Amino acid sequence: MDHQLQDDIDKIKYDDTPRFSVSKFTLREILFKYLSYMPLFLLSIIICVGWGLLKIRYSVPVYSAYANMFIKSEGGGGQSDLIEQALFGGKRINIDNEMELLKSKKNLVKVVEKYHFNVSYYSEGSVKKTNIYKNTPFLLEPISIKDSIRNYAFYVKELTDKGGMLFYSLKQPRHKGVRFEWNKPVHYIQFDFQLNLKEGYNFGSIANPDAAPYFVTWEPPINKASEIKGSLNVSPFNGKASILTLSLNASNPDLGKDILDALITEYNLQNIRDKNEVSANTIRFIDERLKVVSDELKDIQDSATEFRIRHGLFDYKDVKENTQGGIGNSLSLVEKPEHKIALKISIIDEIVGYLTKPANHSKTIPILDADGVIQAQINRYNDLLLARKLMMPDVKPNNMLLDKQSRNLEELRKNMLEALFRSRKKLQEEQFDLLNSDAATKDKQATRPKLETLLQEILRQQSIKQALFTYLLQKKEEMAISSSSTVSNYQQIDPAEANYSPIEPKANEIRNLSIFIGLLIPIGIIYLRDLFNDKLTNRDDISKRTKIPIVGEISHVDVVVGNIVVNQSRSIISEQFRVMRSNIQFIVPQKDTAQIFLITSSVSGEGKSFISLNLAGVLSLTGKKVALLEFDLRKMRSIQHEGEVRTDKGIVNYLIGQINDPAEIISPIETLPNLHLFHSGPIAPNPAELIMSEAVGQFFD
Repeated sequence: MDHQLQDDIDKIKYDDTPRFSVSKFTLREILFKYLSYMPLFLLSIIICVGWGLLKIRYSVPVYSAYANMFIKSEGGGGQSDLIEQALFGGKRINIDNEMELLKSKKNLVKVVEKYHFNVSYYSEGSVKKTNIYKNTPFLLEPISIKDSIRNYAFYVKELTDKGGMLFYSLKQPRHKGVRFEWNKPVHYIQFDFQLNLKEGYNFGSIANPDAAPYFVTWEPPINKASEIKGSLNVSPFNGKASILTLSLNASNPDLGKDILDALITEYNLQNIRDKNEVSANTIRFIDERLKVVSDELKDIQDSATEFRIRHGLFDYKDVKENTQGGIGNSLSLVEKPEHKIALKISIIDEIVGYLTKPANHSKTIPILDADGVIQAQINRYNDLLLARKLMMPDVKPNNMLLDKQSRNLEELRKNMLEALFRSRKKLQEEQFDLLNSDAATKDKQATRPKLETLLQEILRQQSIKQALFTYLLQKKEEMAISSSSTVSNYQQIDPAEANYSPIEPKANEIRNLSIFIGLLIPIGIIYLRDLFNDKLTNRDDISKRTKIPIVGEISHVDVVVGNIVVNQSRSIISEQFRVMRSNIQFIVPQKDTAQIFLITSSVSGEGKSFISLNLAGVLSLTGKKVALLEFDLRKMRSIQHEGEVRTDKGIVNYLIGQINDPAEIISPIETLPNLHLFHSGPIAPNPAELIMSEAVGQFFD
């Protein structure tokens, strides 16, 4: 019989298909499976949508404001011409630098301090505070702040025509209020200020204690500037135009517009101040040089007078001729080529002298008439120096960008000196050629007396100094006029605009997201539940993974294990056992010899005893003799089956040789005469060895 049992077991073939390649459900099954959890989906959607609506209702709205700023080049247009591009390597406008300078903290702090953007006004609601900007009946004007690095906040309520009350907190009664009067100083927590009542507001003489309070805050300008910088975005309008687009997110649309307008206005004023700084530095330099040139001119005039007196050339005729000649020379010598060259050399010497002094390395270079390339380098040097000064408060001293700008300035200064030396050398060569090519001058000097030649040389030096003095005076007047009519290189195209529909919270996106999350949470819960489910829930869990035939399905029933349900002819469970009996007859080939069925599982309590008893019972109802062998030798059955006449001996007694006749251990069932029970008997100390012994084969035979 052992060989026959093994042959029957070998007929069962398992599928080699990997588990992960098997589709567990069809689309229809998945749909109906999730629809069975409809209450969970409805509850999840209700909770998530409610959360989304609360977020939309009580989130602080954020509004977007924007403005465009046009950047003009020094020539007045938005782009440099082709010659400038060829000489200086492209556009003179560095858009990236302008974007960073606009967002510099130094510039933002000036804007905040000047326009009091660090003072905020809120209306107190039941859950949240709403920024109402300046839509209040009063405005706060700071007077003095002892501790300027902390925030100050207070409530204003009980307003009348005379004043009102200030409260540190409305929820803590121990904080007493402070009474104030409009337009008069108030001292409150190391903060001196006054509240100025706007025109047109009338509260009456009696305060309304139930009126909603106003919440006012003051914060350090540097903190507000950092907040603005974090929400400020500066970007090019496009790749061709020298126009920047500024956008700012703020909790109030009017606040965002005013900040952008103020930022561009202050940036324009800063540009004018930078230009005036260059003009003032140039005028200061010219004043210093005028004093020096005036002293040198006086020394030359004294030398000429002394020379005439010493050599007797100072008579009426000489005075007349020399006076007329001196006046004419002072007006016309500068127009001669050699004197123009001498004047240019003097200008170059002035610039070189200024650049070589270490004290002037942190100052802008005075603007004097120079070669076009050199003048462009001077302008670029001044622009970089002013930009570096504007950036220094925002970065640390050892910042890489700051060090790079310092290196660029030093390199540009050296390049200017090299260009100035080359230009001076070229002018000296032109001057030498002019003197040597003037043959008439040479002949005239050859026949001229020696004293007259020396006197003319002195007069020539005097004329050059007079021309330089006149040039400096003219340049000073030009710079004075230019500084009084300075125009910024930046222009705001239109006043800032704002979108009065908040960009945050995005109501539609939050609603859609809340619905999506409401659906996703139940799906995730169901999926995880299935993922960690290690139980067989339906026949598909077996049929889709193996080729083991399924003979039937038995529903769960809350009965005692020893109950025999197959006697209940109208019971669903009994019908399921009958179906199982019929399927077994079709699946298992019919033989003349005895047939053996093994009912087993790996976990206790799964229904082995219940299935075995009732399957044996339903088979015995067909008139066949059925033996039910309880081979769970590790655990003795304590429950007596329904209708069982139980014996004291069992299978263990036969296997250990205490009983030789198996008929002695049969426990008959009164209602099922063809069913013989062989219970396990007492617990054996070595059940595994007993099952492997030869006595098992004899017992089956």
